[in-house]
Amino acid sequence: MGETHTGRNLSLPGNYPGLPPSNCTSPPRTVVVSVGQVTTITTQPVNRTVCVGNTAIYTVGVAGVGPFTYQWQISTDAGATYNNIVNGGVFNGALTNMLFVTPATVAMNGNLFRVLINGGSGCTGATSAAALLTVNPLPTIVITANPLIIGPTQTTTILSTVTPNPAATYTWYYNNSVLPGAVSSSLLVSYGSPGDYQLKVTDVNVCTNLSNIITIANSFALNMYTYPNPSGGIFQVRYHSEPSNTLQRSFTVYNNRRKDHHQEFYTNHSFSKIDIDVRANGKGLYWVEVRDANGKRLGMNRVVVQ
Repeated sequence: MGETHTGRNLSLPGNYPGLPPSNCTSPPRTVVVSVGQVTTITTQPVNRTVCVGNTAIYTVGVAGVGPFTYQWQISTDAGATYNNIVNGGVFNGALTNMLFVTPATVAMNGNLFRVLINGGSGCTGATSAAALLTVNPLPTIVITANPLIIGPTQTTTILSTVTPNPAATYTWYYNNSVLPGAVSSSLLVSYGSPGDYQLKVTDVNVCTNLSNIITIANSFALNMYTYPNPSGGIFQVRYHSEPSNTLQRSFTVYNNRRKDHHQEFYTNHSFSKIDIDVRANGKGLYWVEVRDANGKRLGMNRVVVQ
């Protein structure tokens, strides 16, 4: 005899012995989900160009959930490798968003700087772009003059050489004070202006330095001189005294008719210039005489007024 089978359609919904109802749900439960925010860089470090001895500053701006940690790095091989920077020496701020490099040296020219940033949220941190450091050398200025000792009516020219980059501006100093209007690469010095000369140069990279100091001296072959001679009635009495002299001096100007001018003066340096004007007394031959406080003659010159 054949067997009779009773089939079930298992695709139909229904309840089965030992199984929970098909429409059963779990009890409600609160689950806390923490979502970290990726650290992003909003402001990248930028290239810096400075002169030797100055300060280069690199900064970075970030967005995300802090607190942020920073680690600046340096590459001395054009970006092939980077090493962590430690505060000290020329570096400060290695673990902050602002790195100071001071004083910058020529050896650091071409170095690259970047910073590693972590936002502390468990998400991947960020690495900044690399910024270049360009360090320009200070100009080297050498000034020379020949002769260094000049006499009456003579001049000398101070010449300068500037390396390695061309000069943009020149500023001359005379006895530590700026010479107004002296802004060229050379300086003409006349008799009667003895002292120390120095040149300050700013080059095309806006780097500034000072030259050596040279001293221009007047010849003391004559301790008294009148200039110009002959003159039109206006001339100078130029008188050399002992260094640091503070004794009284007097000079008198006269011609063969009468005494024209008498003046007492004091000097505390080795050179004096006194302006004289005898135009009101007409042309002729004049004498200029300098004496000390005891009446001793120290010098005498003849002046022709035309």
